[in-house]
Amino acid sequence: MEITTINDTPMRGSLSPTLASHLTFYQSAINTNTILSFSQFPSLYLIISIRHPHLISEQSTMASKTPVLTTKAPKPLPGIYSQAIICNGMVYCSGAVPMDPETGKLIDGDVKAHTAQCIKNLSAILEEAGSDITKVVKVNVFLSSMDDFASMNEEYMKHWGDVKPCRTCVAVKTLPLNTDVEIECVAHL
Repeated sequence: MEITTINDTPMRGSLSPTLASHLTFYQSAINTNTILSFSQFPSLYLIISIRHPHLISEQSTMASKTPVLTTKAPKPLPGIYSQAIICNGMVYCSGAVPMDPETGKLIDGDVKAHTAQCIKNLSAILEEAGSDITKVVKVNVFLSSMDDFASMNEEYMKHWGDVKPCRTCVAVKTLPLNTDVEIECVAHL
């Protein structure tokens, strides 16, 4: 394993091109005593906050949130919610129902088909955010009936990559548009 030292701080592993460019900028900031904002490179925050706290601006510690909007997924209700929010390197997706983004109507079919459409909608939102379905770390599934649990799982397990995300699945009294399934997730960029 390669070890890199930055201002006497050892770092294990090889550096990604992005992190390497951030480190170059960091070194430059130290040399010129420039105040840094970490919205563009949060991975360096811990190292710099310990070694050079005078370079951290107050604003750099505040999280910003960026809305995600794509036409490849159902439109959010205006003024009510976003399809997703990007914050601190994570993508928080609102619940997706089995709606066709072009027609704005629920697709026909059973809970398997509905589960596939929910995941298709989430995939489109994640891709717009710069992530993808294999980077999901947490999923919440809402079913109108636990009788659909096994059928939903048959479709669900085909997605998310080799390492499945953490998941919660609950039955609720009613879902939007009286559908049988709604899925929300959180992914990293």
